[in-house]
Amino acid sequence: MARTIPPLGEALVKEIEAAWAQPQEDWARKRLLVVRLIAQHQMTTEQIAQVAGVSRKSVFNYRDLVVTGGVPALLKRDWAGGADASGARGGGGGIYPATGGRSVPAGAGRESVD
Repeated sequence: MARTIPPLGEALVKEIEAAWAQPQEDWARKRLLVVRLIAQHQMTTEQIAQVAGVSRKSVFNYRDLVVTGGVPALLKRDWAGGADASGARGGGGGIYPATGGRSVPAGAGRESVD
């Protein structure tokens, strides 16, 4: 049986819309998109996940975050995210042509010399 998502409430929807109107990082914009789509009650959770490019579990996680802690809880994350496509986060990893475009962790492919 599919889990239904109850309405978010008028005050919370206004808070979401106010945050949407502000400049946001891409990850924050994606989370706001998910809860905005939930508030519209026009899509299933599977459709919301597909449109936003997240998992169904993330749809429920973002909904729970915004309901329990408001928009500030939704827009807070405890880590800075992974490396970008260039590997610029200092991890030394990145995307290499020899791997068919797959990301490679730092130090991968290095052979020890004995």
